[in-house]
Amino acid sequence: MNTMRNFALLLVLFFCGSLIARAGMRAADYLTWISDHLQTVSYTVTTPRATYQEFASAKMEFDGCDVKIVEDLKTQKSDIQTTISFNLSYLQGGMIRSRPETSYGNTQITPYFLVLLPLASTATHTTTFTASDGSKTDTGASTSVSIVFQDRDLANRQANAWRDAAFACGAR
Repeated sequence: MNTMRNFALLLVLFFCGSLIARAGMRAADYLTWISDHLQTVSYTVTTPRATYQEFASAKMEFDGCDVKIVEDLKTQKSDIQTTISFNLSYLQGGMIRSRPETSYGNTQITPYFLVLLPLASTATHTTTFTASDGSKTDTGASTSVSIVFQDRDLANRQANAWRDAAFACGAR
């Protein structure tokens, strides 16, 4: 009887271990797809005084459920690079969404889309501003991360993949 109980316990431990391994593999699969489908986005900004192009892109590295995102924004007068790291379990999976970025005030922009990744707690980000007169680095705290995409379809698929990866890593 004791042997049977030990065998049943061993089966339960093996089954739970395989579920955890499968969840880790699934998160890696989602993250690989996400990383392979990032875009460089070009959009035009029109203000009452000027019209200019901006270019935004993102790169991603991951190790298990730990993610590092490096976002680059090239503007008319400077280059801005922001780096943020977080664990996918800190994402609020049910609140991940995509939305169009819209114009505001007297500033008009050509359409592009954002994937919004809200965090359950803050994550530290580092931003470096580089201009012709030098560079400056700031550190701050973020409660969300956003990634830009040129088209709605890819932004929606990215939001779904981020949500699935977050849930596979234990996000709520």
